[in-house]
Amino acid sequence: MSKLDALRGKLPRRSPGTPKRSDQERRPARRRNDPAVLAAGEALADAREVFGDVPRGADADQLVRRARRLMRQAALDEFAREGVSLVQLPQQWGRAELRRADVPGDAAFQSFVSEVLAAIDIAPSLLERDDAIELTRAPSSADAYGLSLEVAADLASFLLTRAWRMERGAHAAQAATEQGVGFEAERDRSLPGEEEYVTEQAGRIREEVRTALVRVVTVPLELKEADDKHRRIEERRTGRAEADDSTGTRPRVSAGTGGGRTSTGKAWTAATSSAGEGSTGPADDDGGTEDGAPRRGIAEQVAALNGFATSDTGRKTFEVMRTVGERAFDMYQQREASREDGGGSGAGGSGRTRKRPPSS
Repeated sequence: MSKLDALRGKLPRRSPGTPKRSDQERRPARRRNDPAVLAAGEALADAREVFGDVPRGADADQLVRRARRLMRQAALDEFAREGVSLVQLPQQWGRAELRRADVPGDAAFQSFVSEVLAAIDIAPSLLERDDAIELTRAPSSADAYGLSLEVAADLASFLLTRAWRMERGAHAAQAATEQGVGFEAERDRSLPGEEEYVTEQAGRIREEVRTALVRVVTVPLELKEADDKHRRIEERRTGRAEADDSTGTRPRVSAGTGGGRTSTGKAWTAATSSAGEGSTGPADDDGGTEDGAPRRGIAEQVAALNGFATSDTGRKTFEVMRTVGERAFDMYQQREASREDGGGSGAGGSGRTRKRPPSS
């Protein structure tokens, strides 16, 4: 027996049923390179960029629940914005009084619910990440109450579209892990299409919105919260309008904001929680200053400062401040010059020169 034959006899042999190592290594690589898996990762990154409260390891179901919370909160904000003043509410808000009043059966309330549901237009979204971010920051997207129904529906469509992509990526990863190559067609048949998936979730969201609106007029605490929010915001708007009329510095109002937002607007970010629902919306600065006066917006403060600066009193004040500053600088130069003359050209010597600032 040759040495080569003896060496071959000592090497361990692989059993026929053991898969080759190359096959085991090929499946994870195939799973990582699957376009559906890559698209799922990008979809989650898009959702987290727009909604900062989405967890890093979120799945498709979490994005769906986030879309439901978003639309439910937008509907409650719409009720506080318009529904409170449209619905005939009883004088007392006890549970028994609300039950006897039968507000859900009121024609005005049913008309309001129908208008809200008609405004919820959820469909497969073509919004990209930067488009969704720009939409959340637009001055016309929200007011002091919260997001408009239309913008909330667009963002919910964005979330549901990303949820479908993540669902497709999960199916692709499972098929690559358990079944291997050749099952892509079967995988696609088991997963509903994008339009079917979004339409199904949209129907569920509308039912949740309807239930939430009926609940808010039957639960005393929730009805009181909506009425208090409406009253606070309207009182703040009325107080600001009266102050602007008295001073003649009414700020320019953006279109589509209901008269409550100035042209600067408030940045709608994903980190702000609204009404304990975990949803994201504009911060509701219901409080005021410590003395009870309504808090002034940035645009109003800028307008007031500009009005003061252009008035005669403001110009005289700035002229006095400039004169005082020049005199103080002259005194400082004289004091430093006397120190340099007495101290010679040491570390703080006369090698340094100082120039007087030019007067405007």
